Amino acid sequence: MTRLKGLENPTMDVYVDALVRVTIQDLQQQKQKLRCEQVDAVSMPR
Repeated sequence: MTRLKGLENPTMDVYVDALVRVTIQDLQQQKQKLRCEQVDAVSMPR
């Protein structure tokens, strides 16, 4: 992972940190959504 410590503006660190956290939450939500869709597909065969 690239370390952004030592840059002239520390606010960038906070921004990147928040961005990473949001991205991780988003991925987890998508995973849950996929799981739900798979369950739906299994319980309702076409």
